[in-house]
Amino acid sequence: QLFTWDSALPRMRKSSENADLAGAVAHQTRSFVLSLLDEDIDWPAFTLWLSALLHRHGDRILRVKGMVTVRSTGKPLVIQGVQHVMYPPIHLEEGDAPDQERGLVFITDGIEQDDIERSLHAFLKAVDRMEDGPAGPSGQPVMAAAPGG
Repeated sequence: QLFTWDSALPRMRKSSENADLAGAVAHQTRSFVLSLLDEDIDWPAFTLWLSALLHRHGDRILRVKGMVTVRSTGKPLVIQGVQHVMYPPIHLEEGDAPDQERGLVFITDGIEQDDIERSLHAFLKAVDRMEDGPAGPSGQPVMAAAPGG
């Protein structure tokens, strides 16, 4: 199986589990930047990943905000949201943000940067592999046979 939701969305400790750790505080608010400077994002795949992340962990994603370059247009897009709510993206022209770094700022409660970063990259790689599909001897994609056919 190329992709499962469990492999793409990190298993993150709940704040109550953090409280059980010696000397830990129940809520661990942190902020970090997920750099996407050299990456053009597959927008439909990215929105699917972000929706799944917010559905599963939105109560602990206090804020997400940033700018990504969309692969299909090559243009920047600004996104922002609070917990489970995402605001409509703002489409920019390349000249409107030429020297702005691409990336996402997260403010979280008990979720580590590495977990979110691994999740995003695993999801996007799985989507890329599915889009490439298996190649035949001629290098052309092979269509899977219908079951029983």
